[in-house]
Amino acid sequence: MIVDDTLSYPVTQLDDLREWLQEKFFDYEPDGHLHLPYTTVEQSVAVSTVFNQCLLARNGFIQLFDHQGFLALVDTMTERVWVNPRYPVTGFDRSLNQTYATNQFVQETIKNIQAQDLRSWLWQVAYRSIDIELPEIQENQYFKLQIWPKFESGYERRNLLKIATCFAQGAQIQTAIHQLNIPKQQIIRFVALTHMLKMGVWIDSHGAKFMRNDESADQGQMIQVRSFFMKLRKKLGL
Repeated sequence: MIVDDTLSYPVTQLDDLREWLQEKFFDYEPDGHLHLPYTTVEQSVAVSTVFNQCLLARNGFIQLFDHQGFLALVDTMTERVWVNPRYPVTGFDRSLNQTYATNQFVQETIKNIQAQDLRSWLWQVAYRSIDIELPEIQENQYFKLQIWPKFESGYERRNLLKIATCFAQGAQIQTAIHQLNIPKQQIIRFVALTHMLKMGVWIDSHGAKFMRNDESADQGQMIQVRSFFMKLRKKLGL
């Protein structure tokens, strides 16, 4: 914004800036649009680092942006997000970054924008993003889902619900791949994103309940049978 000829960073309202420049320095209509980079990113920041900052409560209000401009305002304390309506986010890319927000910027942003749940929004946008680097996942790892993402409607929703139901019980990734009849990469992508957004944790094999119910029942029956025969042998003196 420009208040009393003072420009406050970051520049998000290019129309206001263009009008101010024309009023102060030009007496003609400028040709084309004024294009100002939001920031110069000399080195890309890992998306996991940006997500960690969004989920660190002590950070307060921070802004998310990429090479095209301001994306969203994040309240890390309450885990809410206000998405820039002038720049609909269809996906993140490697230019994703974050910075702290001023009080004035926060008040102007939240005034007319509806807040959304932060983790659900991050998960939805990240899942659609093809140009972000995800952590490497091993198929022999065990994962347990603790916070369910909010799935968008569409042809993938049914598969995502199946994957979430599986890992809510705790499961080995390899077992989920073999049992769910769902593309391997979709399952691995689900686990990678969900873990990166701190919606689930790695567990050991004892905490995995998926596909263990029948096995546990069989083991219980075997123990009961063995106990019966041991008592029988004692009574008969065998």
